[in-house]
Amino acid sequence: MSVSQSTIMMAYDRNDIPHNERLAICYVRGVALFLFDWVRSHLIITARDGHVLEDLPSRFLVQILKSLVNYKAKAMRMKMKGAPHCNTASLRRQVSNVVKCDGLVQNSWRDNAGLPDDHLAMEGKNCYMVQRKEGPMSKPLDPSKCYISAFLL
Repeated sequence: MSVSQSTIMMAYDRNDIPHNERLAICYVRGVALFLFDWVRSHLIITARDGHVLEDLPSRFLVQILKSLVNYKAKAMRMKMKGAPHCNTASLRRQVSNVVKCDGLVQNSWRDNAGLPDDHLAMEGKNCYMVQRKEGPMSKPLDPSKCYISAFLL
């Protein structure tokens, strides 16, 4: 990697992803955050034992992110080659940027004690019960109403 490429990557979090693909990624991230918010606002998710799983979308995303960072660290220790210019530190930096997109995800990332970091599957998902919260639906589920400019970072 050239010095200028490294400087741009560090200063602007830019890599070799083409601009149109970057815009698509930002849009999809925005749709996902919209869906997270909708689930938080309209659904109650309970485990088999009856306890309510608070903010399951954030907790599951953080579990996935922790696992990916853990897998990358293991791969680096094993001298396995991966994407060019991707090491554990750069992946942590990317993850840090992602979690900043949503305050609740960021809080879950900061307070992630007890979340597994060694698998991507959500444990117990077959036993969860999902119910709609009482009251009127304050937001319709319409991700097509997400405007890309609202999610560009």
